[in-house]
Amino acid sequence: MSRVKRPLLLVGIAAFVVVDVLLVAMAVRNVRDRDVPAGAGPGSTSPEGSIGRGADPGGVPGAGGEPAEAVLLDAGSGGALLRATRGDCSGSQEPRAGISTDGGRTFRPVDSPVGEVLRVDIGSAADLWLVGLDESCVPGFYRSGDGGRSWQESAGTAGAWHLLPGDAEALHAPDGRAPIGCSPVTVSSVDPEVAYASCADDSLRVTRDGGATWLPAGRVPGLVATAFRGPDVGVAVGVTPRCPAKMWSTTNAGRAWSPDQCLPGEAPAQAVAVAPGVTYVQRGGQVEAARDGLGFTNP
Repeated sequence: MSRVKRPLLLVGIAAFVVVDVLLVAMAVRNVRDRDVPAGAGPGSTSPEGSIGRGADPGGVPGAGGEPAEAVLLDAGSGGALLRATRGDCSGSQEPRAGISTDGGRTFRPVDSPVGEVLRVDIGSAADLWLVGLDESCVPGFYRSGDGGRSWQESAGTAGAWHLLPGDAEALHAPDGRAPIGCSPVTVSSVDPEVAYASCADDSLRVTRDGGATWLPAGRVPGLVATAFRGPDVGVAVGVTPRCPAKMWSTTNAGRAWSPDQCLPGEAPAQAVAVAPGVTYVQRGGQVEAARDGLGFTNP
């Protein structure tokens, strides 16, 4: 072989090797992109024992076009959240509960001390309580001072606002059963005297005397839940054919509800909660947050 042809041959071989390496690298990248689930990779790992972003304890309610499972949600200080599905004290469906200390990015499963949950409340990552029915369907008050790792039970539920089992048109007020004239799906209490009931017919009721009397507090299309920051200021979320998570707000105790944004996506709303400067919405098993009037994002 001549000296002129040999360099050309070496150059050709080198070029072939480079192209081959690039093709192999592209193939490997395509396989990785296809096989790695969405959200996996650096920065997406949840703390040990936690439920990852968007996952509800035991599954993702509302997935695959099925109706969204009812969820009770409450927000405390420092990004603390407590959520639970209702369950059924008859044993046909156990409640699932979880606690977040990072504004909903991750949730750690919490063993529910009850067979059916009627109310959840969280003050901080450590201080939480709930009202529920035990395996015998007897109501009780349960408090935890260690983030749900252990619970202390108190007999009865005096002093607490909460739902009542069944479809009765009543709530439990601090002093006992309080008929409200509709079938409640959630209750948002401001204090022992003031509370708002969200009803199955999309209407709301408000009491300012501890449940003795109730007045209409407006109507929200497809009402799912409400959360009030004070006696007159609150938010609501609804599910309609046009919007699976439509936000509403009031500053006059429900005399008028103003439509806010429609959250993008197809996941239906399940619950809403408020803390100072932030509103949380759960839908499709995922918690989204809006801070200081800005749009909702994954925390």
